[in-house]
Amino acid sequence: MSKSTKIIRLLYKDLHRSGAKWVKLHERASSGTKEAPSLLQDLLFRSVKANATQWTESLKSGIIRELHRADKYLSYECKVQGQTGSAQYFGTAGLRQEFKRATDTEGGETLDDRLDAGFTLMRWLNTGNKHAEKILGNLEPRTKPPELTFSVGDIVCHKEYKWRGVVFGWGETATEASPNWREHEPGANFYYLICNDGKLRYADQASYEKVEGPISFTPAPDDAKDANTGQEHLDLFFHDFSNAEDAYIPNAHLARRFPEERWLAYHAETSVANQERAVKDDPRSMRGAFGEAITSALDRMDSPRGGPFK
Repeated sequence: MSKSTKIIRLLYKDLHRSGAKWVKLHERASSGTKEAPSLLQDLLFRSVKANATQWTESLKSGIIRELHRADKYLSYECKVQGQTGSAQYFGTAGLRQEFKRATDTEGGETLDDRLDAGFTLMRWLNTGNKHAEKILGNLEPRTKPPELTFSVGDIVCHKEYKWRGVVFGWGETATEASPNWREHEPGANFYYLICNDGKLRYADQASYEKVEGPISFTPAPDDAKDANTGQEHLDLFFHDFSNAEDAYIPNAHLARRFPEERWLAYHAETSVANQERAVKDDPRSMRGAFGEAITSALDRMDSPRGGPFK
């Protein structure tokens, strides 16, 4: 066996392992078909809807471009045995056949061509696997600290300053909060709040009390830039207000990430109705600076129409 042939086979053995991991991540996420094979776009959408704050912040960073390029290549531009398509669709069997293929090829393909294609695929598989695994980890259901008694969707009021807010998650440790919070509340667990003055805040248990809802957003004149932010986030994370529960109904992604028995039961019973809310659930429906950032990022992640499987 020539040295070149050994290089090819070693490369494609690595591709086989990385490709197997990519396929398993699709299975774990229950995402990706022959017609719509994008995984990273789907996971980014879920992370925005589920208040996975680490990834929401990344919308403003350069990482979104890397996610887009990896998703585009692995979904539509992967090359195996001369065919172009989805790495997830080709799967481990396709990669295995590829690295077993003889180096003497037809159609003018050279050894350098095969090596270039193999290393390109390896690069994007490694990128896709790394980010998909991290995002999936950030979407896992969280354990609620026992000292936090308010639920996602509850309306609470600050005992001193009297602003009201809707709970849209909790932090298990204060290290997830801002530096100012960590300085003033070291080691304290906290809630995420959408407040009626249009601001997002961290909230500790002792400073708030549960009140009746719903809430209306009335920003002060000097906070005019936040006038729509509260309603935008409310529309992003919640469906309607439930009079029976006296709370806002979280979307299915938020309900899974911050599990409460009543909301998990609600979504189990209304899965069809939830599917009909797709337009409202789309983060692109948000307005303002935050909505524009999400829209821009997700539009860049959109798969091209007329792809190889259309």
